[in-house]
Amino acid sequence: MTMRYSPIPLGRRICCLELRQLTVYALNTMRILFYLPAFLVSCSCLCADETNRLFLTDDGFLPIHRSQLLLEAKNTKESLPVNQFPEGNWGLVQDGFQLSLRFDRPKYTNDEPVVAIILIRNVTSNVITYMFSSVAGKDGPVRFELFSDSKKPIPTNSSDVILVVSAFHSDVFPGTQIKYLERLDKEFNLTNGTYFVQAQLKVACPSCVDVESAMVPITITSNPNDAK
Repeated sequence: MTMRYSPIPLGRRICCLELRQLTVYALNTMRILFYLPAFLVSCSCLCADETNRLFLTDDGFLPIHRSQLLLEAKNTKESLPVNQFPEGNWGLVQDGFQLSLRFDRPKYTNDEPVVAIILIRNVTSNVITYMFSSVAGKDGPVRFELFSDSKKPIPTNSSDVILVVSAFHSDVFPGTQIKYLERLDKEFNLTNGTYFVQAQLKVACPSCVDVESAMVPITITSNPNDAK
């Protein structure tokens, strides 16, 4: 019998998205159940005083790669507590989350990528959850608020169509953080000038609140010498 292919109707596309969300949720739940016993054992040495604590950056295989992640954490400032890593531009703790936003330098030319470095940190002793909406054209779960030097809000690129491909929950284990790199210039038309950027992350319901980073200034220039 010959198979015939036709565009998927809207209703079926929605069902497919719901199925994908359920599949991702199920896999995420299985990951927690599979890794949690090993994680609880590995986490026992992370219960030191907060000022001496290292936050491991979870790569999705925390119990398996823990020794490697711990070694990496000892060699990077971004794993240090907030008071020892102020350049992380941390926001206030909200529902156990703390959000960091930084850039590798304060100035960029208007023809190069502007990459935001995001850290989503769990400062509690419990597993906590945030919302992850997979949006076409975006690199990660974080939203950005952008303001001009006169504090005027800057809209996202009007030519971009916001298409939510899928939405699901993602968990952060105690004493760990998740790192994302997101292109700011993909979402905003960055002409010459100084801007103030804030990252925002949605916490899973019932809280449904926004976690925010501190406000971070960046400058866009047409002179390459100014951006060094």
